[in-house]
Amino acid sequence: AIRTLAYLNLGMNNAIIAAQAKGAKPQGAAAGAAATILSYLYPKDEQAIAARLATETAALGANGGYRQDFTAGVAIGRAAGDEVVTMAKADRSGAPWTGTLPTGADKWSSRAQPPAPPLGPQLGSMRTFFMTTASEFRAPPPPAINSPEFKATLVEVRTISDGRTYEQLRIAQYWEGLSGAYSAG
Repeated sequence: AIRTLAYLNLGMNNAIIAAQAKGAKPQGAAAGAAATILSYLYPKDEQAIAARLATETAALGANGGYRQDFTAGVAIGRAAGDEVVTMAKADRSGAPWTGTLPTGADKWSSRAQPPAPPLGPQLGSMRTFFMTTASEFRAPPPPAINSPEFKATLVEVRTISDGRTYEQLRIAQYWEGLSGAYSAG
């Protein structure tokens, strides 16, 4: 979802700016960029995406010139979308992961059978949009599992968890989000 939303918004933004620079309506440009980028990211859905754009275009009606303006904007948007797709193809997201998983009680392990590699292991090596390096805002490593810092943090979490109020539980359940692309769970 992070990658999809980033490229989709970048493409639509660039398409709208390009359309405005040419005196064209931005709606068609945004639609053309979105269709181009989504078709690249979700190739199995390319026909459905094209059909949706065609349906939206047809719904504008043939009279009044708005359909022609929209269609002209779509062409501008497709060009902007193509530029973003070129960027996406070079972002290193598809590089195969060749790492090995660390072992130990305090390390992540896959519970899938057969074990699966970690999700998104290449995110740290992908091209960034604004940062100069992928490690620019990297948090320090967590404390060792047997360290006093880890044990103190665990006690704090247990204290809050064991003594939470109904209101705190309600807030936690509201933000839990166990499904969808934005899930932290």
